Amino acid sequence: MMRRLFFLPFLFAVGQFFSCESPYMVKHPVSPGDTYYLYASFYSDEFNGRTSADGSVFSNGEMTCAARGFPFSTYLEVQSIDTGKKVTVKVTDRPGKNVIDLSKTAFSNIDSIEKGKIKIKVTVVEKPAESAQSEVKTEESKAQPEPPEKKETAKSGVFYTVQLGAFPDLESAKKFSEGLKIDSYIFVVKDSKELFRVRSGRFSSKDDAQKFKSDNCSNMEAIVVEVTE
Repeated sequence: MMRRLFFLPFLFAVGQFFSCESPYMVKHPVSPGDTYYLYASFYSDEFNGRTSADGSVFSNGEMTCAARGFPFSTYLEVQSIDTGKKVTVKVTDRPGKNVIDLSKTAFSNIDSIEKGKIKIKVTVVEKPAESAQSEVKTEESKAQPEPPEKKETAKSGVFYTVQLGAFPDLESAKKFSEGLKIDSYIFVVKDSKELFRVRSGRFSSKDDAQKFKSDNCSNMEAIVVEVTE
């Protein structure tokens, strides 16, 4: 597995967007339309010809990326916040922290290489077959262990999450999320009024979500949300 790769020096003004140290985590199961706000850097040419984490041979000329949390072979639409340009890439590798490393070709299609690191909007376009998701099951179970017993099993194509708040702008959602003591992520529901929802966890049963809410969100007006994939 390759480690975090190359990006040029950069500087963001205080208060811009959000810190890459924020605990925005991709939760499972991954669903088309899921939206996240992250950062992107790119691979240096020295990694051409090396083996990526999924076993494929890396090339800076391909439309691929390294992304934390998404199963291999997931297709992501990556949009530069500054330019508005978009590109679709396939997840083949793993980076460090919660940053996406694009191939140099993919990065240059949406923004200037000279920037080195950019703010992006990431949307899941297509998820892989169930067999391709097995390698992330162990990885995610460490961050979100399941209780040994489940009283209510989720319906097929449905998962549950705990919604902690909804905000009309990204900055308000970011400020709220960064003040939490539990892992959270900012989610934008596709084809709806653009509200920035702060959520935590994805659970295969409603009982699991309710238990998480009771254990971690007693001081908040949190609600359990059923989401259909």
